[in-house]
Amino acid sequence: MALRNRLLLLLASLMVGTAICAGGVALATQARDAQREHEIVGELQAERVDRVTSAFFDQQTGARGYELSGNPLFLEPYRLGRTVARKGFARLAKIAELRRAVADARTAGSAWHQGYAVPVIDAVAAGDRTRAEIVSAGDTGKRLFDALRGRLAVLDTQVIEGRETAQRGLDRARSVLFVVSTLSFAAIALGLGFAAVMIRRWILRPLADLGAWVREARIVDDADTPERLPHLRSPEFSDLALDVDAMRRRIARQVVDAVGAHEALMQNAEALLALRSELEPSMQVLPGGWVAAADLRAAEGIIAGDCYEVAQLPDGRTGVIVVDISGHGAVAGVLALRCRELIHAGLARGLDPGAVIETVALQLGSQGAEAFFTAFVAAVDPANGEVRFANAGHPPAFVLAADRSEELQPTGPLVGLIPGSWSTREITLRPGDLLCVYTDGIIEARNRDREQMGSDRLRTLLARSGHDTVADIVERCLDETMRFTEGRLHDDATVVVLGQVDS
Repeated sequence: MALRNRLLLLLASLMVGTAICAGGVALATQARDAQREHEIVGELQAERVDRVTSAFFDQQTGARGYELSGNPLFLEPYRLGRTVARKGFARLAKIAELRRAVADARTAGSAWHQGYAVPVIDAVAAGDRTRAEIVSAGDTGKRLFDALRGRLAVLDTQVIEGRETAQRGLDRARSVLFVVSTLSFAAIALGLGFAAVMIRRWILRPLADLGAWVREARIVDDADTPERLPHLRSPEFSDLALDVDAMRRRIARQVVDAVGAHEALMQNAEALLALRSELEPSMQVLPGGWVAAADLRAAEGIIAGDCYEVAQLPDGRTGVIVVDISGHGAVAGVLALRCRELIHAGLARGLDPGAVIETVALQLGSQGAEAFFTAFVAAVDPANGEVRFANAGHPPAFVLAADRSEELQPTGPLVGLIPGSWSTREITLRPGDLLCVYTDGIIEARNRDREQMGSDRLRTLLARSGHDTVADIVERCLDETMRFTEGRLHDDATVVVLGQVDS
């Protein structure tokens, strides 16, 4: 008899015995499910109480924040919290056992609103800070909110007690189900024992023979030569042995393909590491008390689409180059390296930064709709602090001094999308001034709430630099960006800071 027919006959016998026990198990299961529904209701009640409690804390935080800052944004959690609390109370009040506690908590919440939140918000909205301070003076607001917290705690306690009662009922129902199931399953123990003997004879022994053959079969050597198959009485297992042998031959061929793929991957990895090494800039020691520091954080992998350079030029000037290529990865890295080298070569020939960018745009030609970049290029004369720069659609660089703050706006469009021209402008850096160049990965970094880092935050970080070294300033800017985004950069971030020591 075929294995399929044997198993069908065995299964039919087991089903007859199982049907006898199904009625008792079904009744016990229904009782357990009913208790489970009670527990779920208790869990929903507890969740709603937690939401109401959190909503009042949000209201308290929003009202207090609005009182202190006058910023209308703080009213958003306050208003949202009122809506959530109102809906939560309405749902909880439908439960007879909780109506008294809900009414007490709702009364306490209304007292806090009328006694503190509404007067303070109205006073601040009217610009009457004195009246707001009078309302918030003393501990009236705290006392009312503590009373509200106490009422919410009473409500939470009642819900917890209800959940515990439901849990005890569920435990009893589970115990009954366990006993009924145990007795029912004991009735078919002989049937299972017989089934185990038959399964061992019909299935396990043939599987053991097949497994021994699989362990001894060769996977790689002579992959196209079929192995000697074991003798199996069941036609199903004989067919399985043939399928295993075919799989063995496929695995052997796939191993060969995997080895080739691994070798190709290693070759690509070596190329990426070489490209990364080429993109690493060399920060040279600058003359005449000038100092510079720079760093970048790649958004993905080890290759960034940003690159920078601060280097001495043959005519004694210092070249400052920051390039931001669209995209990430190896393709963007290759284009970044090429752009940096072309810009450096143009500055070394004595060209003005604007002319350098035009030259690079012509040399690169059309790289496709996805290949474009922004750049900030400057040549600094260390003798007199003269800075000649061009900005190709790059975020405005900052010049920060004790008595002024200046932005170096773009002098032309970004490179690659549309034809354009780039002019060269000139500023003077005095001792103590700082020139900060950065990529949009800094100011466009977003946190979990989709809020951007923004240029104002970056300017504030730079303004707080005090007597820090330029290396400390660069590290702080990048660390604050990583902290703002919680370590999840979506674009490469680069910062370059240059200045002359104030003697």
